[in-house]
Amino acid sequence: MPGVLPNLNQFIPDLMLLVVVTWALNLRWQWSIPLAFFSGLTLNLLNPSTKLVGVDALLYTFIALLVGLIARQPENTGLARAILITLGAALLYRILLLLVQQFMGYNNLQLNLLIQVILPVAIVDAALMLIVFVVVRFLSRIGAPIE
Repeated sequence: MPGVLPNLNQFIPDLMLLVVVTWALNLRWQWSIPLAFFSGLTLNLLNPSTKLVGVDALLYTFIALLVGLIARQPENTGLARAILITLGAALLYRILLLLVQQFMGYNNLQLNLLIQVILPVAIVDAALMLIVFVVVRFLSRIGAPIE
């Protein structure tokens, strides 16, 4: 049966990516980009055997910068914006990660992997952003000064 079912480790959502996207949506770039960099560096140092050291730091920084630039558009507001941006960021992050692995000599850049693994996990990330965004919005309103 294990030969029929896919490896469940491939379907684990990236919670740090959700945190980085949330920071980029809610904080100024002066805060979100360094936080993304140090979060990625911390992940790389805690688990150095899976990737080159600094890959997550570079990718999270790039995602935070890109999300920060997209989020500054005034016509994009609210929950729908957060979900769509998270879907795009999750797809981009995983495709860039596959490109890095391809550069390292792994042959992971295949269409069936994109369709069967990366797209479903990106959709799960976007669905989880629904919960993360609502919780962050609620917590920010608790601490906001009353006008």
